[in-house]
Amino acid sequence: LSEFLLGFLLFAFNAIADWKCPKLVWVSARGNVADQDSFKLTKSVERNYLKALGFSNFKISPYFPTESVANEYTQATGLKPEEHKIFSKKMLRSSNGEIFTPESTNEWWWNWNNEIKPIWMINDQ
Repeated sequence: LSEFLLGFLLFAFNAIADWKCPKLVWVSARGNVADQDSFKLTKSVERNYLKALGFSNFKISPYFPTESVANEYTQATGLKPEEHKIFSKKMLRSSNGEIFTPESTNEWWWNWNNEIKPIWMINDQ
């Protein structure tokens, strides 16, 4: 099953079974999932599934569709790319020359001004 389909099935089954779930479940499907799994979600199928779940005006649109890291950071913080300045997978911190990659664990990259709290930090509180 593709990442999206698995996430959707878990979401739908949770609604039916009325399970108590963790605060956050985030499924992120890369742009080439359809190619890897021969699974293609058409707009009509998407609308029908979401409508059946009660989301009649729900629309999914990426903020920065060419880069997953920028798109996911936007979703996690609620900031737009022009606000958080992440437009690529690799960034340079000018103050000390440190390079960011998606595997970076330094909290500064995720909470650089101590005001923005990404979803995973809020979920841990």
